[in-house]
Amino acid sequence: MNANGYASSYFGASLRVVLSGPVFLDSHRVRLSFVPNGPLIDGSAGTAFSVMLGDWAGDAIGNIPVGVYTVTAQYIQGSGSVPLRITTDSSGSYRASAMVHFTPDSSSCLIEPQASVYLQP
Repeated sequence: MNANGYASSYFGASLRVVLSGPVFLDSHRVRLSFVPNGPLIDGSAGTAFSVMLGDWAGDAIGNIPVGVYTVTAQYIQGSGSVPLRITTDSSGSYRASAMVHFTPDSSSCLIEPQASVYLQP
């Protein structure tokens, strides 16, 4: 787990992940992959990376370099994985990937870029 596991304890953006659907998903088996779509906020190219949701507390991933990403999710089972469907809108269409844009948090005095995704099998 990260230093304390809370997304708000790190610089960069945070992504809230909501596991939905009729089947229980263990967050320790959910891997999210991020591929930058263009330059990051600082102008750098950025690099693709993956994280395990269960490594973070409260189903929120932190320390994400601010940019626009194509995000995919997989459920790890044994030696393989099963793709999960993803959307950025709880009432939207679930697809194989989602484009995630981070926006400032308007609910606090802190300007923390954040976004949400919803996953289901």
